[in-house]
Amino acid sequence: MAQGAGQVISVYINFPQNAPLDKTEDEGLIYPNIAIALTCGFFLAFADACWNTQIFSFLITYFPNQGSQAFALNLFFENLMTSAAFFYGTSFKLKYHLIILSIGAILGCISFVMAEKVQDRSVEQIDKQVSKLEF
Repeated sequence: MAQGAGQVISVYINFPQNAPLDKTEDEGLIYPNIAIALTCGFFLAFADACWNTQIFSFLITYFPNQGSQAFALNLFFENLMTSAAFFYGTSFKLKYHLIILSIGAILGCISFVMAEKVQDRSVEQIDKQVSKLEF
């Protein structure tokens, strides 16, 4: 989580606030640095790859017989949020983009943990029921 906060802070200080709105010659809080921009891009892409790996692992583990439906729902909501981002992308300044990104990441992490706990409980209940059966 600290890595994500560092990325958001790095983007905030490196890019001007009106960068999402139009071409600009403004500066961020510091003089723009291409090394910081490339590092932020790398870590954002790496975090996205890790996040997708965790989601795919979760879907494969807990929905082995309904994999196509689970992946379809995942892609539907992912694409829905992406299209929403395209619509608000040219309307908000950078700080609002970063706030939305941070809130979305926190809510996504909480939701993922809750979903995993719910699935673990249901698997434990099934295991208890199966162990009670006498053969």
